Amino acid sequence: MAHLCFSHLCMVNGISTDNFKPSKGIKQGDSPSLSLFLLMVVLSKLIVDATSRGQLHDFQVVENEIENFHLQFVDDILIFVDANVEDVKKLLLILMTFELLTGMKLNLEKNSMISVGADDVVRGMAMELGCKVEKLPIKYLSLPLGASYRNISVWNEVIQRMEVKLSNWRKKN
Repeated sequence: MAHLCFSHLCMVNGISTDNFKPSKGIKQGDSPSLSLFLLMVVLSKLIVDATSRGQLHDFQVVENEIENFHLQFVDDILIFVDANVEDVKKLLLILMTFELLTGMKLNLEKNSMISVGADDVVRGMAMELGCKVEKLPIKYLSLPLGASYRNISVWNEVIQRMEVKLSNWRKKN
């Protein structure tokens, strides 16, 4: 997941202020949220281009089945790579290119690596990069990821959240 840090400066009466960091995040619908989305499209394009040139390899869930490299939802991204140092270094180069192109800074301390069957390799790479290591199942966008979809308890929270949203919607209508 990519967490991004911004710093801004303003022009006041034609004089530039010092850089400052906002203390609150961008809310959905705010005018900067569209800009953030468009910048994330740049990252997506860099990843797709590197994959099409063979610099990175698609992550295959099952042989001859779904191939994917990343999933993106506005400013949140999951990037799938094989657990080898070479692919992770190539991905890091793409992320550094993204930083140079956009001026945005990736905070690796807020990022996580999640292993699927390569715990020792991932742990070593995460230490080298300064990332956290997490284990499946996790929550992504408030939904369970990596848990058995057959387990009813996994869906209880999702159902409860939808019931709350529906009841609020019914009150408005």
